Amino acid sequence: DILVHPDSPLTRLAELRDQSMDLLHARLKASGSPAQRAFMDQLAISRAQARNISDALVNNLAAVQDNDVAGQSLGAATLIAMNVTPVVVMRVPFGGDNHGDPDLINETEQTETGVKAIATLMDTLKQYQLEDRVTFATLNVFGRTLRQLGTSGRHHWADHQVSLMIGRGVRAGVVGGVVPGPSQDYTALPIDSSTGVGSIDGDVPVAQTLASFGKTLGSAVGLPAQVVEQNIGLGKTITSALV
Repeated sequence: DILVHPDSPLTRLAELRDQSMDLLHARLKASGSPAQRAFMDQLAISRAQARNISDALVNNLAAVQDNDVAGQSLGAATLIAMNVTPVVVMRVPFGGDNHGDPDLINETEQTETGVKAIATLMDTLKQYQLEDRVTFATLNVFGRTLRQLGTSGRHHWADHQVSLMIGRGVRAGVVGGVVPGPSQDYTALPIDSSTGVGSIDGDVPVAQTLASFGKTLGSAVGLPAQVVEQNIGLGKTITSALV
């Protein structure tokens, strides 16, 4: 609502601010110091920048009428194009809490729609020439059993999880892998940080793969290696996943 200029008290406050700025500018022009005038000029520039946002982008936000994937994708691309925020969070369902998902019907349907949703987002970013400025990432905080347990869906499974990154700094490919585990289900392998291959001899243990994803994502979006290491104490950057 703020960005699409509604008829509200907030909009009228902006008019009051303009009047006050004009009065201050006139006073400082007559008797202010160079430093004071420079400070006011900076405020005026920032005001003009905020109001020079493309009408097309503002109209995009006004066109968002639903919290569906299309609305979220358009909203995300528009906010990034406006330089309003460095990070946008959106929700892409992939089955959710599927303990009670007989025959995995919901998960199957949402896997298809989820992949299409990501494609929609990437197409929208490309439409606004943002595909090389944005890195998309999604992850699960824990995995699910890979074998179907009767008709009761799938259950929590701490021995693997799946993450995805798309962006200019990310190399296409698959990192890690799974093998049959001791409990009649599959478990993730350690990862070789230099090759990304799942291997029993990998230098990233399974318990640190989530931290490694965080480090790799940080590197992919351009954070300095020192910052990544200072803020994430476990795991290693998977260098083979980076361009």
